Amino acid sequence: VIVLLGEKGLAKTGDYLSPISVVAGRDGKVLYVAEATAGQVAVFDIASGKVSKVISVAENPVGLVISADGSKLYVTSAVAAGKVQVIDVRSGRVADSIAVGHTPVAVVGSPDGKTLYVCNQFDNNIGVIDLGSKQQIATIAVTREPVAAALTSDGKFLFVANHLPAGAANADYF
Repeated sequence: VIVLLGEKGLAKTGDYLSPISVVAGRDGKVLYVAEATAGQVAVFDIASGKVSKVISVAENPVGLVISADGSKLYVTSAVAAGKVQVIDVRSGRVADSIAVGHTPVAVVGSPDGKTLYVCNQFDNNIGVIDLGSKQQIATIAVTREPVAAALTSDGKFLFVANHLPAGAANADYF
């Protein structure tokens, strides 16, 4: 269990961080933690067991993925006018923003580092982002409310989990 205390390790009474997702840096020395309510990403230093930096991001950060080369962190902002923020890991600053669909949650990167796949929860699709042009270039329709995704190591198959089933939410499914 990791307890995050906020900026510089100091929690204030009444502050809510709402850690919702975590991803390890490529070097294995840090963890990046999306803190939805606080609107930030905490950088947790594994060796010291403390938050070493806090990066302010747009409202409601939820999904995280580190780039194939470890230089960028992609963060979804789960709001109606969704976006993926691009954080430069070295500087700890938001370097760019990419418009996507309604309430992007999970995000995964292709093995070659050229494409991101984003679960646009309330558009019922997967956004395909070309990182060269920094644009969502296509969408893939999926069953209701995609909330999680995993890509095979060869990049050939994208598995998507949905929050709701295709039929009535109170029906039996086998």
